[in-house]
Amino acid sequence: MGYRTIGLGSAMVVSAAAALAHTGVENPAVLARMDGMKAMADQMEVLVPMARGEEPFDAARVAAALDALEQYALEAPELFRAPESDPASEALPAIWEDYADFEARSDDLLGAVRAASSTGIEGRDALVPAVRAIGAACSACHEDYRAEQ
Repeated sequence: MGYRTIGLGSAMVVSAAAALAHTGVENPAVLARMDGMKAMADQMEVLVPMARGEEPFDAARVAAALDALEQYALEAPELFRAPESDPASEALPAIWEDYADFEARSDDLLGAVRAASSTGIEGRDALVPAVRAIGAACSACHEDYRAEQ
């Protein structure tokens, strides 16, 4: 049915790559950012298989994942506020060249997560567009602000 669109496939790859990227990080601020991004990817790993129909829909797990995503989305702008660097960082300098845009994209992610939470997702048919919207918000930011892996 074409459910493999933005957000449904990339979350799994992001999480695996994030685990490898943490190796050798020396700057604690960069490590905190990476941990936050990994935590968001972990929540997408809960949602994506259900949206794809690879796992049974579980409303409690969906709600918990969305709650966690909301918390991490709220924290993300502060984690990136200071232009910290580390050789293992995937954050591009463009973040700090236009921090207002980065912050706006973080707000877009938060809005997508809150919209999904507010609908009270009760089935796969409602989960799919929510995951697409969240994935699109993640991808939009990653396209301009994250180095390719």
